[in-house]
Formats: sequence, C-alpha cells, structure tokens
Amino acid sequence: MPAGIEKTGRVGDGVYLRLMTKTNGMEDAVDAEIRARSILKSKEKLKSLTIAKKRKLLRKDELKRRINEALTEKEVTYIKPASKEMKEFLSSGKQQTILAKKAGILSLYDD
Repeated sequence: MPAGIEKTGRVGDGVYLRLMTKTNGMEDAVDAEIRARSILKSKEKLKSLTIAKKRKLLRKDELKRRINEALTEKEVTYIKPASKEMKEFLSSGKQQTILAKKAGILSLYDD
C-alpha cells in the first residue's frame, strides 16, 4: 500500500476511536460510554476533559478488557460498546455513513 494512504478494516462489533470527535457529534455518546464502563464517576471531572482525553481513557479501558488479544495501547483502534448510546451509533449505521463520507464514497440514497 502506498505511503500516506490509510485503509480502514471493517469492525462489525466495534466503534472506531478516531470517529469519536465533536465534529461527528460523538461527545454525548463518549460521555455515556465512559459512565457505562465506570471509568469516571464525577460528571464535573468528565465535563472538564477534552474529547481527546476521553478517547484516551476509553482506549486504556478497552486495552484492559481485551487483555487476551496481546495488544499495545496504540493498537487499540476501536472499542466494543458498553453504553446504549454507543451501541445505537453502531447499529444505526452512522459509523458506516461517516466512514463512507470520509472516503468520498456516497450512497445512492444520500441527499
């Protein structure tokens, strides 16, 4: 594969960490995921963190959950959702829509 081209593999049961941005409207779902995993209990602390720091917390927690896969923290590129909000994001097809738009692939049914 030529340098500089990123190829995204399909992850059927996971949400890509790189899609968890304010631009993609993911902050509430990220907060819900952190609460569902009991990573942070304090709402004030959670609200004070940037979305990048929240992704880092999720990455570290996912690494602990997938200990049998012998991954490094950097190799954790997706999480398996625990929250209702993140599961809904995945099952609704929103992740695939965002990935398609980023790749420049539009569905025949897109407006």
